[in-house]
Amino acid sequence: MTANVTLTNYLLLKRANTTVSSTYTGLVGEITVDTDLDTVRVHDGVTAGGHVLANVTQINDSGNLSPVNANVAAANVQIDSLRANITAANVEITSLAANAAAQQIQIDNFAANTGFATLDQLTANINTVNANVGAFQVLSNANAGTQATSINNLNANLGAYQTFANANVVAIQANLGAYQTFANANVVAIQANLGAYQTYANANAAAQTNEINNLFSNAGVQATSINLVNANVTAANTAITALTANAATQAGLINTVNANVTAANAAIASLQSNAAVQQGVLDVLSGNAVTQTLELQLLTSNAAVQAANLTVLIANAVSQESSLTVLVSNAAAQSTAIDSINANIGAYQTFANANAATQATTITTLLSNA
Repeated sequence: MTANVTLTNYLLLKRANTTVSSTYTGLVGEITVDTDLDTVRVHDGVTAGGHVLANVTQINDSGNLSPVNANVAAANVQIDSLRANITAANVEITSLAANAAAQQIQIDNFAANTGFATLDQLTANINTVNANVGAFQVLSNANAGTQATSINNLNANLGAYQTFANANVVAIQANLGAYQTFANANVVAIQANLGAYQTYANANAAAQTNEINNLFSNAGVQATSINLVNANVTAANTAITALTANAATQAGLINTVNANVTAANAAIASLQSNAAVQQGVLDVLSGNAVTQTLELQLLTSNAAVQAANLTVLIANAVSQESSLTVLVSNAAAQSTAIDSINANIGAYQTFANANAATQATTITTLLSNA
């Protein structure tokens, strides 16, 4: 005969205390168990300790939201600082653009007066500056819109989660408190009624025993005693009737208590269901926090690129200023050279006019000799 053998398989995840778990970097999608926090950690292959998921107790503890709120506040401070830097950069860009426009007018006037070939190089530099200004402005505006959307989504998720959690916790606590008060009040009342009935029955039993003994010992007073007994029985019946009526009332109260217990159980089940929903909301919130961190890193990187572009723009402006100074200096030298040429032409014209008569005489002589 072969005995029945039951084989049981257990799935055990990697597990350790918080000290060890916080230093472990798991594979992407790997799940480990933190035996101190009684929760799991989801790993991404990069972060030491992975990402800790909150359990039901931690979710119901509103204090767990404090670090998230603190991180959001810190991120908002950094975002405001970056926005202020972008605003200041826009002011500088606007100023540079205005200066560039003024310089363009001066260069156009200079080109019209001199026609130098080096104007093409200056024009190319100015076009590069304008292109850099336009690209910087487009990039700043694009990032500002994305960042504002992310902040609004994060604030909306936090507000909805806080409202939902507070509403459910307050409702459940109110129901549990009301049920506890009702149960305590009815238990005390039932115990008081039972104690009073027991005391009453014991007291009357002793009295009835004494009266029966008196009836047997004294036949003459038996009728009176019997009447007294009947009166006591009537009173006992009245008390029993009252107790029976109270029992019906108590049964109704017990049914009400049972109904409240059922409602409380339903509320607890709803709370557990809400805990799962809250876990999903918290996961979304954590995902949004990661997305905001990435966007903040991108914005910081863009700020560095913008700073480099601004440095190049300022350097180009300095170079253009030097080129403009050289051009102005060359214009002054050209004006001096033109004045010298005009003076030489005038002297040559005077000399030619003075020698014209002599040359005519010479020519006439040559023709006559010929």
